[in-house]
Amino acid sequence: MPMVGFVIEKINAEKTAKKIKGNINVKTNIKIKNIEKQEIQVGEKKETILDFCFDFKVDYQPNIGKIEIVSHILYTDKPKVLEATLKEWKKKKKIDQQLMTRLYNIILYRCSIKALALSQEVNLPPSLRLPTIKPPKPGAVNYIG
Repeated sequence: MPMVGFVIEKINAEKTAKKIKGNINVKTNIKIKNIEKQEIQVGEKKETILDFCFDFKVDYQPNIGKIEIVSHILYTDKPKVLEATLKEWKKKKKIDQQLMTRLYNIILYRCSIKALALSQEVNLPPSLRLPTIKPPKPGAVNYIG
């Protein structure tokens, strides 16, 4: 995917619970809010791009905290593809499935890392499952082959 930029507009991380007890449910949500057509200067010529504005939210339930990132992905492609994407968005608020998958993967990759760092800063549990090491069970044979 020809992504030409990723711009963070707003970051908010807050812990609302004083103590964290019991089961924690972490929900992640991505919402494309708007798509706009823009022209940018690339060298000596102007290039048409689409600006995908989105919200990335991590909600720690029940009422423990939240992380929100408002950002933009700047995307370029063939003029026909850009026009068709913008037309479909204005008409039905939908995006082609293949393009949506690419966008969501970029958003998850970039924002999940940022949310993980932010969760540590405000003392929330990690928003992603991190690898852990467990000691071997008593009597287990460690085979290194």
